[in-house]
Amino acid sequence: MRPERVACVSVHGGNRLGANSLLDTLIFGRRSGVDAATRAKGREPVHVPHSILKAEEDTVADILGREKGSGRRVSEIRRELGDTMDKNVAVFRDAEGLNAALETVRRLKEEALSCYVDDKGAVFNQDVLGAMELGYMLDCAECACVGAIHRTESRGAQFRTDFPERNDDEWLKHIALTYTEDGPEISYSDVTITQWQPQERSY
Repeated sequence: MRPERVACVSVHGGNRLGANSLLDTLIFGRRSGVDAATRAKGREPVHVPHSILKAEEDTVADILGREKGSGRRVSEIRRELGDTMDKNVAVFRDAEGLNAALETVRRLKEEALSCYVDDKGAVFNQDVLGAMELGYMLDCAECACVGAIHRTESRGAQFRTDFPERNDDEWLKHIALTYTEDGPEISYSDVTITQWQPQERSY
């Protein structure tokens, strides 16, 4: 197919394949890097307060200080998280599965606070990195569940089997999730429509 035939919608046009993200990474990764470098040249260096550094050091020390058997392994929690998201928060979703996933994710967040690592080394410790990444993964998973539960329609890569129709009257808007101490907080922003008007996907 000629390039101009598919270039009118996003990077891939009509070719929206789930694992076909290399082009996005190359194009927008480079653009982001160039823009970040340009912005950085005109700014003064940012001095990170010692309190922030101390908090990160305390986080690492806490992970390393957990005794074996004090909780679950990082890998166990990560595997359960992956299985849960694959089962209930994939393309086909419904309220029952999404709420079950959210409940599991929140339980795993509690369990992650006591998960332990085998490697206690201070050099290139992949176990510690994995434990820290797990926390971010759980935060992202919680936001994905909350957003998916809240959007009671089918659109794009989300197909709600309990709400199979797209609803532009109510849901033609972005959902933004801001993480707070009480969990994800929902807000909205308008969709900017330029040349191409929204249309239902058809094959």
